[in-house]
Amino acid sequence: MRPDLSRLMSKLHDAGLAADAWPEALQSLSDAVGVAGAAYITFNKITGRVDWACFSGPSERAKPEYVRHYAALDPYSLLLDASWTKLSECLPDALLRRSEWYAEFVLACGVRDIVGTRLFETPSHRVIFGLHQQIGRALPHRAGSILNIATEPLRRAARSHTEILAIPSDGAFDAPRADGYGRVTFLFPCLQRPPIS
Repeated sequence: MRPDLSRLMSKLHDAGLAADAWPEALQSLSDAVGVAGAAYITFNKITGRVDWACFSGPSERAKPEYVRHYAALDPYSLLLDASWTKLSECLPDALLRRSEWYAEFVLACGVRDIVGTRLFETPSHRVIFGLHQQIGRALPHRAGSILNIATEPLRRAARSHTEILAIPSDGAFDAPRADGYGRVTFLFPCLQRPPIS
């Protein structure tokens, strides 16, 4: 494994053990993929609120506003499943232009698009993760390869983190959809790249 990816795996492992390690893990993954930032959010399905969130990059300062107001308006988080899904490819542009969440939160943070996944879900909670593509920037070609490597460690870190937060679990987490080689499948062509050997 390349040294930069070894460091990333270590940061993800650390985040699973200590909540205060998530900012570094998010930044490391953002840097490795080549995007502006990331968000890791735990939704409480019973209360309809965010139980825990960590943001890095351009949206970091706006985390309180997201938790307090925009999370309830976020149509994207509800659409995420265990595959990596691009915001611009699952919600039509016309809907996004009318969305207060997109116009006043996403674009206001300097983010044009998001690549997200649901890390897992229990009867009471849903944990999602998104990488933020900055306005005027394209998603790097290496994104698919790096996400193929980082997805399972990211899921393990999130599961460990929720145990630390004492989030109830029925023990049956949603499993990611994987191809015959254990790689997570992607829903958009720009991330359908062969894994790094």
